[in-house]
Amino acid sequence: MRGFLAIFEREIVERRLLAVAALALGLIPPMVPLLPGMPSASPAELRSGVALSLALVLSFVFALLLGGSVIVRDLVEHRLGFYFARPLTGGAIWAGKLAAAAVLAAGAGLLVLLPTSLLGGVPDPSGSWGATWVALSRPEIAAVWLGALLLIVAVSHAAGVIFRSRSPWLLVDLAALGVTAAIVWTCLKVLARDGAGIAGWGRFGPAAPQSLTLLQYLEIAVASAVLLATAAAGATQVIRGRTDLRRGHRALSLVLWSALMPASLVLAGYTRWFETPAPEDLVNVHGVVASPAGSWIALYGQAAHRGGSRPGFLFDVGSGRFVRAGFGILSLDRSSLVSFSADGRRAFWLEAPAGDATSFYQRELELFSLDLRQRGASPQPTRVFVQGVPYAFAISPDGRFVAIAQGRRLTVAEIGSGRLLASVPMTDPFHERSVLAFSGPGRVRLYQIDSYWAPLAAHSHPTKLSISELEMAAGRLTTTGKMEETTTSNLSWILSPSADRGLLRTQTALQLRDGATGALVATLGGEGARASFLPDGHIALLERSAAGSYLRILDAGRGAEIRRFAFPGIRTVLVADQPASDRVRAVTRGPAGAAPWQLWTLHLSTGRALPGPQLALTSLPFEGAGPWPKRRGRDGVVWFDPWSARDQVVLRAGLPAS
Repeated sequence: MRGFLAIFEREIVERRLLAVAALALGLIPPMVPLLPGMPSASPAELRSGVALSLALVLSFVFALLLGGSVIVRDLVEHRLGFYFARPLTGGAIWAGKLAAAAVLAAGAGLLVLLPTSLLGGVPDPSGSWGATWVALSRPEIAAVWLGALLLIVAVSHAAGVIFRSRSPWLLVDLAALGVTAAIVWTCLKVLARDGAGIAGWGRFGPAAPQSLTLLQYLEIAVASAVLLATAAAGATQVIRGRTDLRRGHRALSLVLWSALMPASLVLAGYTRWFETPAPEDLVNVHGVVASPAGSWIALYGQAAHRGGSRPGFLFDVGSGRFVRAGFGILSLDRSSLVSFSADGRRAFWLEAPAGDATSFYQRELELFSLDLRQRGASPQPTRVFVQGVPYAFAISPDGRFVAIAQGRRLTVAEIGSGRLLASVPMTDPFHERSVLAFSGPGRVRLYQIDSYWAPLAAHSHPTKLSISELEMAAGRLTTTGKMEETTTSNLSWILSPSADRGLLRTQTALQLRDGATGALVATLGGEGARASFLPDGHIALLERSAAGSYLRILDAGRGAEIRRFAFPGIRTVLVADQPASDRVRAVTRGPAGAAPWQLWTLHLSTGRALPGPQLALTSLPFEGAGPWPKRRGRDGVVWFDPWSARDQVVLRAGLPAS
């Protein structure tokens, strides 16, 4: 310690004129407001901004110059032997000289700020020139500044040794630097692309400081690894190389790259893990879309320990097979940008061709498809592109065409060739929710819905439904119906498979309406009524009472009842699927979920309800419900769909018959 202090003091005294120069430079900011042509900001802001800029520039320049010269210059000029001739260790020499360089650099920055601080308070680096531009507090900024100075001193010393030694090891250093930098840069770019967080540290406006993102923590970890590796390598260079610059260079390179290259491989391994989540890694499920036939679902949400990543999955409930897809983050705050063909054999979704999750609102998106029947199939591009995130999209029943509402236009394109079939302007494109459907050959129907979510939903407000139809051959979009009602709840709109009928649900009423005009066909129930369309177009209506529940099968044409199934003492009844035209499968559960799930087969032709086996269903987490159970041994999944305001269930294939 005595040797360290002696060297530290010697370096400070030898370079004391640097402090005088820094203090003289600090006299410039107080005079800036007096100069002609200055901005209209207040004198205090001008002084503070200029002082901070000069302090940062000067401290970093001093750190770069001193770090690269305090030891290397003595080595080159053969003066380092003076220190080794004294009872000093190599570690004390290295630490004393580089510590002095860091203190001189930091002190120079503080001396530049001193005159301005005496005139009007300490400049605040988190709010210069009236703008809050750094997402850190003043103590955090000071810590980052000091850490950056230490890093620059250590790196500049290592760089000085490498380039001043003129050793063949320079080629090894350049190769190792290229490989390590490429790995780190690629990993950070991939992590930023896929939602690990914002890479930059700046922000604008008076918003409160935000917590660091996962990517920023990784950036800190990378900088810390570089600092520790270069410090250890620099110390080894002085201790092992002593006065021999080339030998010291060799020792520095061995330590430096033996530390940094494995660290970069660790980052690459984490990036690989980050990029390969499984459905079981989801801690929040933000949305689920069920295939109209089969046991496939599309789901997306937040994955554990992956920052802001929102992966999407195509998931087979029966086999557990899944395929990762890039529609997750695109589907936030809107209906999901994924769809299935009518027969459930193909899935379609939109994602950025390069998977960029940070600028998808400005990027071109492409429609991808996947053959769900072929095991091992990979997503295939369809040559259909759209600029930015659309409001809605729909696939034709035969899987040949796609309709997309984006910006101010409604377009229809051919899947596979990308050929544009129709493109028409939308007079009023901005609505809370848009729904598209192919209503017939050459026809696309657009539903635009406006309804307010909580807390505004608790008050009386207008809810609107506007219906337009596109004739592809004529290239004409015509308004076919409008509806406006005052309600105290939000609105959900469910379309029939053929889009000829729709279920409109508010807090107080469940209505069957015409899919083309929005005209009221029948009122199916009041508060608490739940309904959905079966694949064949019939309606499954659930009514509850104190004695239990009734599941009514209705004709969609007039809303007339066809069959009624009673479930005494049971409140939860969910329609699962329709394996045949006269059979519907449903699951039930006792009060408050106390009883296990029970499978039922409902025979529409005879009106019989046959009980089947008890089931183990996985309830998907939704917005903070926590990690979901492992799926092994499960018979299906159940979740709440906010767009339809009802619970839904998908069962695996091959369940025992009733």
